[in-house]
Amino acid sequence: MGRSRLSWKNQIDARGARNHKMSTSSLGGLCLLFFTARAPAQDLDPRAYARIPVDVTFVVAGFSYSNGGIVTDATTPMLNTHADVETPSIADGQTFSLFGQTAQAFAALPYSWAQGSAEIGGQTQNITRSGFSDMRLRFSILFLDAPATKGEELRKFRVGPSWAKA
Repeated sequence: MGRSRLSWKNQIDARGARNHKMSTSSLGGLCLLFFTARAPAQDLDPRAYARIPVDVTFVVAGFSYSNGGIVTDATTPMLNTHADVETPSIADGQTFSLFGQTAQAFAALPYSWAQGSAEIGGQTQNITRSGFSDMRLRFSILFLDAPATKGEELRKFRVGPSWAKA
C-alpha cells in the first residue's frame, strides 16, 4: 500500500523520459567518439627522470632483433610475408644544471638491417634494406626535489615526504 501507483499513461511517460535520457547520453558519447581532437601521447623511457649527478656523460649501446610475419593490406597480391630486422644502436647522454635543477639531454641513433620475403604471383621474392632508423632525442629537467649536485653532494642528499618539510 505504500507504493505510489502511476496510471498507465504516467508509466509510459516515465519510461519515455528515461529512454530519452539514455538516447541523449548515447548520442553525446557517440559525438565525443567521432569528434575528438587528436591526442598526443608520450613515450616514457626507464630512467628518463632518474636523479644522477650533474656534469656526467654516459654512453649506451643496445641491440634489437625482430622477426616474423608482416601485416599487409588484404588487397595486395603478397602472401607468406616474413621479415628479419637487426638493429644495433648507440646513444649518448649528458647531465647538467639548468636553473639550479638537474637536467639531462640524450640522443640515440639506431641503424637497421632488414631482410624480407614474400610470395608474389606464385614466386618468392626477397629484398634486403639497411639504413638509419628514427633518431631519438630527449631533454628532461627535474623540477621537484632535484637540485643540481655533484657526486659526493648527491650521496648526502636525502629527500623526505613533501608534507614533512618545514
